[in-house]
Amino acid sequence: GYAMLIKNNRGVLNADKINLGIGVDNSTITPVPVPATFPLLNLVAAIPLQHDLRFSDSATPDSRAKPAGAMGMQLICHIGTAAPAPADRLSSRFQYFVTRQPVKINFQPEDMGKTAYYFARWQTAKGLVGPWSDMVRMGIAG
Repeated sequence: GYAMLIKNNRGVLNADKINLGIGVDNSTITPVPVPATFPLLNLVAAIPLQHDLRFSDSATPDSRAKPAGAMGMQLICHIGTAAPAPADRLSSRFQYFVTRQPVKINFQPEDMGKTAYYFARWQTAKGLVGPWSDMVRMGIAG
C-alpha cells in the first residue's frame, strides 16, 4: 500500500523511487508506426463452399506472428467471374478484420463456379494501415 502511495506521489523524485525499489512509469509515449510490411496470404484448403487461409508477415514469412504494432489484418474477399479483380479493393463484397488463424471463409451456393480474390493489409489499434498484399485467388468449388 505504501509503495503505491510513494509511486503515485509526484513530490518524490524518480531516483528516490528507484532507490526504494519502486518501479517508475515511463512518461514518454511512443506512437505506434504505420505497418511497413504486408501480409502474405496462403490458401491451405479448399473444400466445397469454403476456403481456409493462413497468413504471415512479409518480413518474417516463417513466423505466424503479426508485425509489431499490428492489431490485426484487414482481409478483403471479392467474388466474381474469372475476369480481373476490382481496382477498388474496398468496394468488394466481403470485408473481414482478422486477428487469429486459420481463417475460414464460407460461401453461398450461388457462389459455386465463381472465383474468390483475396487482398489484405495490416492495421494498428488506431486504424493506421500498411500496404496491400499481393492478390491470391481460388475458384469456389461446389
